[in-house]
Formats: sequence, C-alpha cells, structure tokens
Amino acid sequence: MAVAPVIHAREEDIGAALAFTATGGLAIVLGLPLLLPFLHLSDIAEGSVAGLTVYAVPQVMAAASPFGTAALHTGTLVKLMRVLTLGPVCIVLSLLYPRKNRQTETHQTSRRLIPWYITGFMLMITCRSFNIIPEALLPVLNTLATTLTVMAMAALGMSIDIRSVFKASGPLMLTVALSLAGLVSASLALMKIVT
Repeated sequence: MAVAPVIHAREEDIGAALAFTATGGLAIVLGLPLLLPFLHLSDIAEGSVAGLTVYAVPQVMAAASPFGTAALHTGTLVKLMRVLTLGPVCIVLSLLYPRKNRQTETHQTSRRLIPWYITGFMLMITCRSFNIIPEALLPVLNTLATTLTVMAMAALGMSIDIRSVFKASGPLMLTVALSLAGLVSASLALMKIVT
C-alpha cells in the first residue's frame, strides 16, 4: 500500500497483495505460538520475532501477546520501527520508477514518510515515560487499546476479498510464500545470534 502510488501499481494487484499479506499474516499469527515455545527463546526474543515477521501491527500484537507483556511491547516496538523504514523505501523506489507529475507526488510521498500512528505511538511513549498519564487512567486505556486492537483485526479481516486470493497469479502466491518463509527464517536466525 505504501509503495503502490510510487510504482504505479494496478488496483487489482494492490487488492491481491493485501489479501495475500493479510492471509499470510494470519498464518504467522496462528503459527508462532505453536513454533516458538520449542525454540526456548526469551520473551523479548519471541516478541521481536513477531515484530519482524508479521505484516500488520494488530497482527503483531495478536502474535506476541501469548508470550507475555514484555513480548507484546517488544513486538509492537519492532514492528513500528519496521514501518518507519517505509519512508526511505518509498524514496528509493520513486527514484527507480519514472514519475508523472513529479512535484505533486513528491509532496504526497514526503507527507507519508511518517505514518500518523507512529507519531501517536511516540507521543504515548513520551506521555507514559514522563508520568503525564494518571495511573488511575491506565486500566481504562489498556482496555480501550485491547478493544481497538480487536476492532483493527476485524477490519483487516473484512478488507480481504477472498476472490482476489483465488484469482491471484502463481508468481504472486510464490512471492508471498517466499517472503513469509524468508522473514521467519531470517528473524529466527537473528534471534539465535543476538541472544
């Protein structure tokens, strides 16, 4: 979605890619809690693997939460740092692809370098770190955060057009499968090296 305007992707390709990444992310969400306990990783390492492998922020939270609070926080932070890399990726791709109406697209790309939820996340970290949020509000905010996460997961599920999955070409299916396998393998290897 982030690079679609930059590479002039077709609507049907965007829809199919979204469907496959959401479906693949769901497979990882369900698979990580079954796989990771056998690898004897720490909570932080398990959260990091979730943050490094799963595509959507709500899915990362769902994948990391079975491993505890530390894993959930680590996974969310790692995923949001991944999201921040979309800005540089969009800039590089914009240099590689011919552009129509360069001035308008440059303005749109620069506005998207930092997604709004990253700004909100950093603001909440700052507020929590400096005790700006009263302790009495924390349970209410935690419940609200959980509710909104469940709603985001439901919205992600409703955005999948199953027909796009069945109509997708073999190369797209192969790309998604190899992408997921590569992300999981590289993430597990990294965690084994650093822990």
